[in-house]
Amino acid sequence: MSKINSQGFTLIELLVVITIMVTLTSLFLVNFSSQGKARSLSIAKNNAVSDLRKMQSYALTSRDIAPGTVSGFYGISFSTNSPAFYTLLGYDNKNSPANTIATVYTPTNAVLSGIRVIRSDGTIVNPTYIEILFKTTYARTVASYSGNGALANKESDDTIRLTFTNVANNTLTTTIDINGITGNINQ
Repeated sequence: MSKINSQGFTLIELLVVITIMVTLTSLFLVNFSSQGKARSLSIAKNNAVSDLRKMQSYALTSRDIAPGTVSGFYGISFSTNSPAFYTLLGYDNKNSPANTIATVYTPTNAVLSGIRVIRSDGTIVNPTYIEILFKTTYARTVASYSGNGALANKESDDTIRLTFTNVANNTLTTTIDINGITGNINQ
């Protein structure tokens, strides 16, 4: 009987292992990249909901816009003409022009694609711009899509639907509904 040198692997064994590793890696990368589109859309929705609730919270606590500047409204402006960002706003109690608190950019490929206002009488309006405002003290919802902001000062009984879409895959969408009566934000 002759002794066979068994130190190391044969070329065939190495090729089989490398093939298996390449196959598993490519499956992982394909799955991971396809999840990125849905993930960026989910992040955009969660950020917008969080910011809406933050503005409600500011209104409920009557937080001052700046030291000595009493707030009248807090809210967010959305525009389909500028779909990659939205603006957090604060109005003083004199309804002066809005103070920009922050500008928030949506994640890559996730943009605001639609604004729908379902009025209490059942009619539907699709504005390109809306300010969703919350009055201080009670956080009553005020929706302004006329461009007048807090000057509109009309409490809303409408339901507002914001739609976010992934620009890389237009079939991926998500919505946020804001109930004008209760102020409830549904995701």
